[in-house]
Amino acid sequence: FGKLYSDNMTLNASALPQLKIFFKLTKDELKLYSLNFGKSYCLKGTVGLREPFETNLYFEIIRANLRDIAVMTKAKRPGVVTGIMNGLFNIKGPLNNLETSGFIGGRQGKIGPIWYDSANIMIKGAGPIINIADSMITQGQATFTMEGYIDLRTIAESNLLDYIKLRSDMKTIVWDGWDISKDS
Repeated sequence: FGKLYSDNMTLNASALPQLKIFFKLTKDELKLYSLNFGKSYCLKGTVGLREPFETNLYFEIIRANLRDIAVMTKAKRPGVVTGIMNGLFNIKGPLNNLETSGFIGGRQGKIGPIWYDSANIMIKGAGPIINIADSMITQGQATFTMEGYIDLRTIAESNLLDYIKLRSDMKTIVWDGWDISKDS
């Protein structure tokens, strides 16, 4: 059994939340009883240490501030994203072909120029491709549906949102702060 604690960490001159890890390491497996990153992120589960490196992890997000994430990752414009999010992800399978499923939900925030009342994003992935489906962003009666994917193989050299599309319903024409008009 092991414990690891860390306070006052920095990454790229940004302060990071406290890190606490409780684990058990054997020759065959790493069992994470909890890996807490601040009060908002918790990872639990097992990772095999022998081929095929079987993985079964649960990642929980509890009241995380989106702006803090943007600041920690040195986003060019951290003010572009605001709000509080919650989520739960399951990551399982052999390391070379992981399956991912989960959701992220947010309330009262902003993504770029879009203010929203609620955002609910469902993901399901196989290997390095994370698909987004049955996801929506709402403001009042108006709704944007979100679909597409994220390719983790190109995450370093491309925009994370390059392959994600937003679609609107007819009520979205009255989205607060937007002027959407129909041309012929």
